[in-house]
Amino acid sequence: MNKIKKSLFLTISNECIGCDTCTTIAPNYFEMNKQNTLAIVVKHPNKEFDVKQCMLALKKCPVNAIGARQ
Repeated sequence: MNKIKKSLFLTISNECIGCDTCTTIAPNYFEMNKQNTLAIVVKHPNKEFDVKQCMLALKKCPVNAIGARQ
C-alpha cells in the first residue's frame, strides 16, 4: 500500500517559465518572485493534504521545474 508522505522539501529549478500553475494549485507554498516573475517556494508542506496539493502542482508543471524529496 502506498503511503502519502507527510512532509516534503520542495525546490524549483531554473527551468521555471513563470506560468503560474504551481501558485494557482498551491498558493500557500509557491509564489511568484516579483523581481524575475519566476516561482519560488515560500514554505514546505508538512500535512498530508498539503503534500497532495504540492504533488499535484509538481505533476502539472509544464516544464517539470518542481522537485520534491522527503
